[in-house]
Amino acid sequence: MQTKPSGIIHNQMNKAQKTDEDQQLMHAIASGSEIAFGEIYRRYHHPIYNYLIRITQDEAGADDILQEVFLAVWQGASRFKYQSSVKTWIYRIAYKQSITWFRKHTKKSRRMELEEIVDFGKSPEETAIATIQNTQLKKAMEALAPKHRAVLEFAFIEEMSYSEIADILNCPIGTVKSRMSYALRNLSSAILMVGSDHMEDGGKEKE
Repeated sequence: MQTKPSGIIHNQMNKAQKTDEDQQLMHAIASGSEIAFGEIYRRYHHPIYNYLIRITQDEAGADDILQEVFLAVWQGASRFKYQSSVKTWIYRIAYKQSITWFRKHTKKSRRMELEEIVDFGKSPEETAIATIQNTQLKKAMEALAPKHRAVLEFAFIEEMSYSEIADILNCPIGTVKSRMSYALRNLSSAILMVGSDHMEDGGKEKE
């Protein structure tokens, strides 16, 4: 009989313990505990803020959204259903708040909608992962629609599973996979388009 490596078992136990602790904290927040709220804030404000910075590319915007997120946590604790982890619940709030922010602040001229899916001869996964820290990728990510950028952020940066992403986005796993496929293909297109902007007509790289 196969057994799981001790490291995996330990990580699973730690994750389960943290989930239980988070849920206890949420119960306390629902009862008005500011101490419990402070602990939830301590646990999650850094990763949520980093996510918002990457999504919005706007420090002031990320600060504003962060405040709205944790205000919603405080006000909505009594409505938390304990059907998902506190982590994914908070990320779901952050995702919804970021979409609202984009609708109010992002100009249409800043968006590059790439409606056609183009096959460039190599898998989009290879293209995306191989250039994940590249400046071109950053610019290409900004060109994607927020709902497509979100699945890439959650999967590759936050290292979440499809089931966790589906929970955050409140949609079926099949929808997450579909968005991921679309996002990766369009990211490949955007990377090439951004790269071409750095080349002059003669094929020389711009200064």
